[in-house]
Amino acid sequence: MSVEDRRSCMELVKEANGSGAERAACCQVLEVSLRTLERWEKEPEKGDQRRGPHSVCAHALSEQ
Repeated sequence: MSVEDRRSCMELVKEANGSGAERAACCQVLEVSLRTLERWEKEPEKGDQRRGPHSVCAHALSEQ
């Protein structure tokens, strides 16, 4: 998800929350965890911090 998409999600939640909806319910509709939303709000300009697997699967298929 891009930074722009995250901003849109945060704005939607903010707007819905201002109208009386619970943040958790908003997140459920957007299919984003509440903790993720909190992390985005804390550092809105940070991109995706996931780094992927640290090792290769031992029983993975070879290039052949």
